[in-house]
Amino acid sequence: MSEQIVTEWGPERYAAAAVFRERIEQRQGDLNIAAITLDGMDLYNFAAEIIDELELLCPYLGEPVCLSGLALMPDMNTVEDRDEFRGNMSPVAVLQNNDDDTTYGRVEGVSGVYESLVVHEFDGEFGKEYRIRQKVVLGYMNRIVGRGTRETRDILRGYFEYDTTIQPTDEIESSLRHGISDQELSSEEIAKIIDEYSDELVRMLHSRAFRRMPLRQQQDNIRVLIKMAEEASQVQDKYVSIGFTEPTIDDVVRVQRKDGRVGTTRRIYIPYGGRDGLHVIRKRQIPVAIGGVCVGLDSVEWSRLNQGPFRKTRDLYDGKAGLCLAIDPDRPTIDAVEIGEDQLIYVPVSGHRFDAQFS
Repeated sequence: MSEQIVTEWGPERYAAAAVFRERIEQRQGDLNIAAITLDGMDLYNFAAEIIDELELLCPYLGEPVCLSGLALMPDMNTVEDRDEFRGNMSPVAVLQNNDDDTTYGRVEGVSGVYESLVVHEFDGEFGKEYRIRQKVVLGYMNRIVGRGTRETRDILRGYFEYDTTIQPTDEIESSLRHGISDQELSSEEIAKIIDEYSDELVRMLHSRAFRRMPLRQQQDNIRVLIKMAEEASQVQDKYVSIGFTEPTIDDVVRVQRKDGRVGTTRRIYIPYGGRDGLHVIRKRQIPVAIGGVCVGLDSVEWSRLNQGPFRKTRDLYDGKAGLCLAIDPDRPTIDAVEIGEDQLIYVPVSGHRFDAQFS
């Protein structure tokens, strides 16, 4: 696939998001202090000023986003006809059920439209507490009222904490707004979608804004991007046939060796389990053509990211790999690569060239 880097979601946008995240955390601290000395309309006006300021800095207002984090969510178990819900709702790892048909817990990769910011008041351990949260429209439900004479629409919203990981889906996707569709994508469309998401991951891993993020946020950003790429490309459970191309003259110019020859550009990774999680080993001696069932997308960076956040380029396992096709290999590939029956192989999408056909 290609080595082109997508720049639609540039460093300045990531920097704006990082500034917004830091500012919302600062203003939460200011609100905690103000709640001690102010009350009534004074506290209300102070909170309103904070929300106005943050919304001016917010880079997501009105945009479709994908979120992972702690949130106050509608309790779908209390909905009589959940089949009427239109939207995307991920399961909630519940920490607290409330009496008002809401639940509080952690969600992964839920999508919606970023609406605004709000200040929530609730009874805490030491009295009244105030929390700045991010309001996101998750979907809606139609219901019949007035003895069946009219239909109304209930909008369902989630309220996410300030440290939620947010990916603006339309900015990251750019021309990839395929989403989940009932229409079968062509092999060329699948390859193009994966190509561009992979290049986006490469760009993100090398951005300064990403390297300033805490470990949990870096992990969430990569996890969300992989989930979006899998959903957009519909690649899971498809058979993929890969044919590697030999080095071009550009490759020779860049990596020419002392003896005047250049080695093959093809490489794969073999994941294996260890005491501290999943690791990968690099394998260069592979055939020109391999194949198998694609079980999903992944990144070789997890083995390093489990040890700590990325701060420098040398922290990366393979800074050019981007996404990897996780493949359950067919028999000819198993024999050619000399791996075990149940062993997956990872084929990095970026940083080298190959043709992929999905069926």
